Amino acid sequence: MLRPGGTLHFNVWGPIEANPFARIVQEVVGRFFRGAPPTFYQLPFGYHDEAVIRAHLDQAGFSRSTATQLALSIEAPSARQFARGLVEGNPVVYAIQEAGLPVSAIVEAVAAALVAEGGDSPFRGATSALAWSARN
Repeated sequence: MLRPGGTLHFNVWGPIEANPFARIVQEVVGRFFRGAPPTFYQLPFGYHDEAVIRAHLDQAGFSRSTATQLALSIEAPSARQFARGLVEGNPVVYAIQEAGLPVSAIVEAVAAALVAEGGDSPFRGATSALAWSARN
């Protein structure tokens, strides 16, 4: 519980268009599905609208909320290691397994797309987020 007069700090991802690694995973994974692809990556990258978040904070009794746009660099030892974490390290892997699709082939396809975006050994890319601060 936050004490009266306390400050809440939190971060949210920016839109998927400003986070190329997430867009790449969503697109590549989607190509393997015959029907509707999983929408997991839309969730963490879908809550970024400052007006919506500010309205939620206001409704919850927070005042003086501020958002700081962050443009950051990311680095992973290799595109393949990053791809493995992006595919196997979150719930999208369950949709892949349930569809009977080859997880390792999807990891390799994501890795190839990541190499094209940010190189390999190390992989380097850009990411976007919002850092929030709000007082109650």
